[in-house]
Amino acid sequence: MMEPYPFQTVAIDMGRETNLLLADECGLGKTLMGTEIIKALYASEGGQDLPSLIVCPKPVRMQWLGCLAEQCPDLERDVLYVSEPFDPKEYRRRRMAVVSHYEAIVRHKDVMSKVLWNIIICDEAHRIGSRQADRTDAVKKLPTLRKVALTGTPVERSPADMWSILNWLNPNDYPGYWAFFEKYVKTVPSYNGHFKVVPGCLDPKGLEKELAPFTLRRTRQDVAPWLPPVIASEIPVMMSGKQADLYKTIDDATDALIDIGEGEVIFVRNALSKILKLQQVTSNPRLLGYSYYEAASAKEDWLADWIRDHPDEPVVIFCQFRETVKWLAKKLKADRILGGTDPHRPANLSRCNRIVATIAAAGEGIDLPHIRTAIFYDVIWPARRMTQAVDRIQRLSNTEPKQAIYLIIPDTVDELVYNAVKYKWDFHKLINALMERRHAKRAA
Repeated sequence: MMEPYPFQTVAIDMGRETNLLLADECGLGKTLMGTEIIKALYASEGGQDLPSLIVCPKPVRMQWLGCLAEQCPDLERDVLYVSEPFDPKEYRRRRMAVVSHYEAIVRHKDVMSKVLWNIIICDEAHRIGSRQADRTDAVKKLPTLRKVALTGTPVERSPADMWSILNWLNPNDYPGYWAFFEKYVKTVPSYNGHFKVVPGCLDPKGLEKELAPFTLRRTRQDVAPWLPPVIASEIPVMMSGKQADLYKTIDDATDALIDIGEGEVIFVRNALSKILKLQQVTSNPRLLGYSYYEAASAKEDWLADWIRDHPDEPVVIFCQFRETVKWLAKKLKADRILGGTDPHRPANLSRCNRIVATIAAAGEGIDLPHIRTAIFYDVIWPARRMTQAVDRIQRLSNTEPKQAIYLIIPDTVDELVYNAVKYKWDFHKLINALMERRHAKRAA
């Protein structure tokens, strides 16, 4: 059983007293804090004989079950899937924790709304950030005595991203979207009298003051200054031969049907489709099939050399495409992570020193504190997923610096996406720096 750090105890006490938005940076133990809030509510005087519900992404379910088993061994646990039935009578007046995922909540929302829950914890709560999404509607229909929203990224671009979360936590204080929008969201004029949302906040001090009674947002530097840094480096990798020719052919083309030689064509519906094809080329030309199946990949060659030079280095390689993961895992004799239903996914990741994973599958709910190096074979948007992937290797137990390596092919879509991600990271660093300055002024 883990003993919470003092900064974690602050969140646990807050979550016991009020609906809580816990927006700490990734890697600070939000799963542990959520579990301890459930434990504290049942242990408090007059604790209710009601079930608790944890709603999380599919890959994170086992992490929650493991934490509950370790921290609350006497608390009954259950998992709710999409396909199984839900009988409200089986859950009423019982002290137990039910772990489910957003798709299952959508499926069972009508019958689950017949149960009064002791507490509902929404993990990765930015998933209910869209006020019109089915999962948002499903979560808001469930009656509960207490609510906790966990997310490392409550705001992607503007305060508009968080209104739905605030409306779920405190519907009486945030009943209307447009009133909140006009008060805090920055816009610029657009065509035909419309407007466009832009990054930033109209009244950051006012929003900070308004959220302070029920929101916690701490950085590693705030609460865990002992953590060693993650050292980032960008490695330029140059294409040549068939890979470079294929990229240039697709990049220069303007027609929907692109002739790539040898009697073969690629169909491109729109600009997004073209971008995807270009990303596939920079990742692994084999993804396109055709005569390019045996085309050499510059990134693959670089990675093979790195593995030869660091045969015993614990490493995770993040990719955008599932087929790239399968190919590299086979070529490098590595374990792979494609998602919770992948039969080849290892049961105990702590024993795996060489892992290849999609960013989507490994970016949430997986702890890899023993891994020293994260190599981004591909870069993707949104920036949040890239950040979460890095956070898999930097945990509170770390004592040594880690490194993140980004493989970038210059003058390609790789560089464009990476620069956009860096801009987003720099923007968040600026916001965190301003927050730290305000905290320092208050302390003085």
